[in-house]
Amino acid sequence: MALNPEIGARIEAGEPLVAGGRTIYPVANVSVFGLGNKVLGGWLSPLALVVIESKEAYLITFSRNLTLDEVLELASSLRPMVDKARGTHRITVL
Repeated sequence: MALNPEIGARIEAGEPLVAGGRTIYPVANVSVFGLGNKVLGGWLSPLALVVIESKEAYLITFSRNLTLDEVLELASSLRPMVDKARGTHRITVL
């Protein structure tokens, strides 16, 4: 019987942390190792913090040089919060 282990990975934004007038979103690479329907292990690799204060959003990276736009592409759930902080709204044209 052949065993075919699988590794799944994705970029996720964590729950926001509020400190003073700042909202901070941790962003991490989440990886899971499994076999069939069983999860055998997993790990998190922190990538960055997205910091929103007043009408400004910026990025603090941990491991590699990423831009805020690259992180928003990878963790798209953060884009509405950053757009709201910047006072911009995106309109999708079909």
